[in-house]
Order: sequence, then C-alpha cells, then structure tokens
Amino acid sequence: MGEGKALEMNLTGEPISAYEALRSGLVNEVVPDHELFDTALSWARKMAEQAPVAIEQIKSVSAMGELGEGLEAEARGFEKAFTSEDAKEGIGAFLGKREPKFKGK
Repeated sequence: MGEGKALEMNLTGEPISAYEALRSGLVNEVVPDHELFDTALSWARKMAEQAPVAIEQIKSVSAMGELGEGLEAEARGFEKAFTSEDAKEGIGAFLGKREPKFKGK
C-alpha cells in the first residue's frame, strides 16, 4: 500500500472493502466467511512448521523502514538464524529426510 493511501485511511477512518484491501496489498487473501477459520488455521500451521529464530528475524527485518538500515538488520538476522541450533536441526532434518524439531534456539 502506498504512503498516500495509508495516510488517507488513517486520517479519514473510512472502511474499505475486502477486495480493495487485497488490491492495496493490505491483506494477502480474501475468502468467504465460512472458510476464514480454516484458512487462518492453515496459514498458522505453515508458519508453525518454520524455525522460530528465522521467523523472528524475518519479522524484525521486515519492520525496518530505511533501506540501508534494513539491509544491515537483514545481514545480522541472517547470521543469527543460520548460526542457531534450529539451523543445525533444519539442515540435519533435511539431510536425514525427516521433519525438523525446532526449539526456538
């Protein structure tokens, strides 16, 4: 979503439709009401399968606003994620053709 549209939404408080939110990049997917819970649960399960340290670093870096600052944070996050116990577990699980057991360390 562009800065102008975000500012407009914040200043006016006007609601937008689900499809306008999708077009603006404010949401990733629009589903019928009766599919919402199952869709959210599916996304949560996909994320829960990922290494917690990597998820933490991705979220942290994604919040950076300035490019140079973001690139530096990305490099630090990459180092932290790839030197973690979870990284070793993920590589071992991949090589051993088994599901990883991440511990968030």
